[in-house]
Amino acid sequence: MTPNLIGRWQTRLFLLGLIGGIIALLFVWRYNASIPYAHRDRWIPLFVLGYIILFGFLWDLPYQALLHRHFEFDWPGTYTFITGVLEGVFIFLLIRFVGLPLIKKGSVDFGHFWLEYGVIWVVTYLWAQTLMRAFFIRWRFRQARFGTYPLAER
Repeated sequence: MTPNLIGRWQTRLFLLGLIGGIIALLFVWRYNASIPYAHRDRWIPLFVLGYIILFGFLWDLPYQALLHRHFEFDWPGTYTFITGVLEGVFIFLLIRFVGLPLIKKGSVDFGHFWLEYGVIWVVTYLWAQTLMRAFFIRWRFRQARFGTYPLAER
């Protein structure tokens, strides 16, 4: 069974919100030790993660449409890698040359962005491909949805 749109959104929010959030907080702590605690720029790694989640919800719409054009209705690992790189490039260029609310134009440098994005992406990808299937045994068979299910699915 492949994820439906709601399942993709729930999984994205779980993985990036929980696991990605913990990693982003580690980046806040590690790279911003010299910035005063109340300073807004200190929280840029969390803001970047928020935009990754937000834009990810929007990108899931065309991804889901493409998925249904594929023969097996499956999303191969190669596609996941390509879309992960494209999402990162898009968000980095948007922050670098346009800016976003809470993130000033050009305030994120190349190295820090790609280190944070890369670590979060690799950890969440590996979690979804390995541990998610072990901890949530029926997750894949319920189209990647979490929560309560109709009686027919129990």
